[in-house]
Amino acid sequence: MQGQLIFTWLLSQSTDCTTKEEYDRSHEELSQFLYLPEVVGVLGEDCINAVISLQENLRSKESKLAGYMRNDIKSCMDACTTSPVEGNNRVIKHGPSFINSRMNLDKTMARLMKGVNNRLQRRRNRARRELNETNNASCAPTKDYVIRKGQALIDRNYDARLHQKSSQLGPLRFISWNFDPVDAVEVSHDLELYRPMFYRVHELKVKQDKSGKYFFPCSCKGRDKEGVPCTCYFTVADQAGVSSQEIIDLSMIDV
Repeated sequence: MQGQLIFTWLLSQSTDCTTKEEYDRSHEELSQFLYLPEVVGVLGEDCINAVISLQENLRSKESKLAGYMRNDIKSCMDACTTSPVEGNNRVIKHGPSFINSRMNLDKTMARLMKGVNNRLQRRRNRARRELNETNNASCAPTKDYVIRKGQALIDRNYDARLHQKSSQLGPLRFISWNFDPVDAVEVSHDLELYRPMFYRVHELKVKQDKSGKYFFPCSCKGRDKEGVPCTCYFTVADQAGVSSQEIIDLSMIDV
């Protein structure tokens, strides 16, 4: 039980921690947890020292492994793997237009560009076919102009607003939160209570550009990571009385 909890704890630092403060707090709590008598008694001092060494090694690579470092990466979808890169490498080496070290440079570049163009064209064709289909799963005004994946992300965030709370702090300042995911977690062992889980409150500030358009940048960075408006925006707009036909527009969606 203790070993599984430690593994989950270390994994959450790369996936769940959204701020520097959460990341530091998680490491501090883990260090205190490792020296509890019931943990030392089960794992032993050698195992504890190995975990501490691993923890220090991971923390030294904070700029690469910490979850909060990915907050500003556009359209990353919270990914923390290199699978897309490895997939492209495999296609380049073993696909229809494969290349290898025995080919000369001009043939290599010609094949490489041919493969890239073919994959792009297939994705475009698939998107065009989707846009010519009727999307009966959504009532949004953007459903006829966005592929199914993009519309599904929008609808998911829009539906999630029903579980979100918000408050207006000023004419152009709001906060939004949802504590249910933390409060509803089921604990199978008392030791799981030591792993920190954070209540998060996100701040939205209404801004207006020179053309008169309004923007709702949110501290959750959901718009940047997913390319569609976040749940916090839909919560604030919904409680402000914005109609369902005006709450979303194509200009709000990342190409």
